[in-house]
Amino acid sequence: MLEACPPRFDDEDFRALGLLPPVVRTCGAVVPATVSDALDEAVCNHPNREALIDRYRRFTFSELDAEIDAAAAALVSLGAQPGDRVAATGQNATNLVVAFHAVQRVGAIWVGIGKPLKAADKAVQLRDCGVSLYLADADAMAELTPLRDTLPDLRHIVGIDPTTGDWSRVLADHAGRDFPRPSIDPFAPALISYTSGTTGRPKGTVHSQYNLVVATRSPISGVARLGCALAMTTGNIMINHGLGALRHGQALICMDRLDAQGVLEWVAAEAIDGFRVPPPILYDLLTKPDYAAVDLSGLLYLATAGAPPSARLIELFEARMGRPLVNAYGLTEAPGVVTELDPRDGWQEGMIGRPLPHLDVGILDDQDREVAPGETGEIAVRAIQHGEWAGAYTPMLGYWKQPEVTAQALAGGWLHTGDMGFRDERGCYYVNGRRSEMILRGGTNIYPAEVERELQGDTRIRETVVVGIPDERLGETVGCAVEYVFGSDAVQLETDLRAIATAALPRYKRPAVWFVAPALPRNHMGKINRKEVRQLLLEVLNAERDESSYN
Repeated sequence: MLEACPPRFDDEDFRALGLLPPVVRTCGAVVPATVSDALDEAVCNHPNREALIDRYRRFTFSELDAEIDAAAAALVSLGAQPGDRVAATGQNATNLVVAFHAVQRVGAIWVGIGKPLKAADKAVQLRDCGVSLYLADADAMAELTPLRDTLPDLRHIVGIDPTTGDWSRVLADHAGRDFPRPSIDPFAPALISYTSGTTGRPKGTVHSQYNLVVATRSPISGVARLGCALAMTTGNIMINHGLGALRHGQALICMDRLDAQGVLEWVAAEAIDGFRVPPPILYDLLTKPDYAAVDLSGLLYLATAGAPPSARLIELFEARMGRPLVNAYGLTEAPGVVTELDPRDGWQEGMIGRPLPHLDVGILDDQDREVAPGETGEIAVRAIQHGEWAGAYTPMLGYWKQPEVTAQALAGGWLHTGDMGFRDERGCYYVNGRRSEMILRGGTNIYPAEVERELQGDTRIRETVVVGIPDERLGETVGCAVEYVFGSDAVQLETDLRAIATAALPRYKRPAVWFVAPALPRNHMGKINRKEVRQLLLEVLNAERDESSYN
């Protein structure tokens, strides 16, 4: 039986933040209402079981609960109140997970800020949502110090490094202290996860505590010790691991390396029996001679995350492990996983599997009408309409203070993903393109506008176009085609642009393939034909490979 939750956050509060009020605001019996409620079950059932581990500290569930209380008391002492935004940047460690749960416990809003982001990009996100407290590692603290005057809402920056940061000392000082425990509205904003738009402007995807709990509705089957090498400042990673593993009584090991050798060292040291990594890392594990003799049979769960695996990677995995590769489709806005592959369905190019039990996935035309099986449309998500989970799921609340984009993404009661795909007669779903031109490089999202903007300023350039190029290891890599002004030195221009990219862009966003020409292919409307540009870049890439093999 459904029980109404106290509506502390009313409809006008949502709209003031550019969000849409949830259509249904009821807490059912299928999942706990809040993050703390979800963790309480594991603490009660497994108080002495090992819960959270990093290179420096280990907690049982009861010890973790006490540490979260200390962190909550520390946050309150620093002025954190319900609705305040608390951000964090740092390596994977117990401090991050404890801070996330403490933020939820005091009713504040968690904002993960990626460590690889440039200082200016970190500042944009902090400023956009008005972060008042920033838990930052030493690098982020040094980067943000010169920009502090541009962050008027930021009251405190506290070092969160496991061995040198002040956060550990603050937690020790607040051990055993009580704090005001607010009545948590499960449907109020609780987490903001930034994702760049197609124009490069960041969008803060907002989720409630109830969203987070529903997204972690079931554990990874059979796994007792889950390793997390993926960046825990990413919203979906913190949800799936920092909440999902713990609430189901699984030990969570915070792995501070995301290379094949580092991952294997963690697996051996902590008897990890499951983890997710981006396709390139799994590719290395399966192809590099150094790892050919490594026994991976103890891994009950080994999956890719962040980007679809290539057909070659799927073949390599099945040959080595004797079972199909676990793969799923999800997105920041869901949050988390939407569909999973069922090995009984086999695998075909583009297949993303079947929806999770609490979700209804539609393929919609431009008028939000569902199309017939086999026809391509936009992939959209909503709560399942019947059965045990009917109406339980709520999608994102919207994008922080971007009401027009929010309304577009959530039009008609559907979460519009921007991905194009189709459904077959069996009910299996496929992705066959993206409405946006987003590039997925090794599990990281790159929007062409972000790269084009940094390169377009040179006066010798007429136009720049950035596209994704298929890559067996990374999934996609970045290709850049440049149409230069007549009379320019093409060789010198490419050299200069490479230098600009090195100085202005993180390594993963820098073009790996270049094509510089006096004219690029265009359509009848005068617009550059991205499909033909991609083909030209592939020809350049293949020529470079042939030359390398010949030499």
